[in-house]
Amino acid sequence: MAPYLDQQGGKLAKVGRAFDRTGAETKFFRNTVCGYETDEDALLFHGFDDEILDLASITQNDSVSLSRCLNSLYPDMPEQMRQDLLPLLEGNLKWIAQVRNTCRLLEIEHREWMICLGRGFDFLHTPNLALIIGPYSPDLADPIRKAAGIIEANMRADRIPNDGFLLLYPTSIQIRSKRASIPDC
Repeated sequence: MAPYLDQQGGKLAKVGRAFDRTGAETKFFRNTVCGYETDEDALLFHGFDDEILDLASITQNDSVSLSRCLNSLYPDMPEQMRQDLLPLLEGNLKWIAQVRNTCRLLEIEHREWMICLGRGFDFLHTPNLALIIGPYSPDLADPIRKAAGIIEANMRADRIPNDGFLLLYPTSIQIRSKRASIPDC
């Protein structure tokens, strides 16, 4: 996940700065880009200078340095907002420690047979069922290509039947001549 976000960092940073300019007058709004690492349920916070705070790389003993990490990652964020984020980070560190002490069997072999494009598919968050692509990037072609490649590999390896797959998308996404697009609102 992190390499994709790093690759898109330039676009995300531009979008983030646009949001920040919009909310700068009120000082009640601040954009942050976060990732989620699923093996250890860890949050990743992305700064605008391609700096990433990966909570899986921090131990609970290092939690006192979280404030300094946030200061470094978001130097232009108001101090009160950084303080408001600390309980979230501390809670995630505690959760990561619990996950590490739990015997979890990770099914790392893909068996997905659906591609879901857009929002509204939270009910399908089940391991190895669906590849859900949110409309969070202006370039949807790359994630769609990767999802199709995973499903094709599943069919070739006989992990799923090779008679096709299911594509789900909300009506706000228009499919035109093999190209998916989200209409401007």
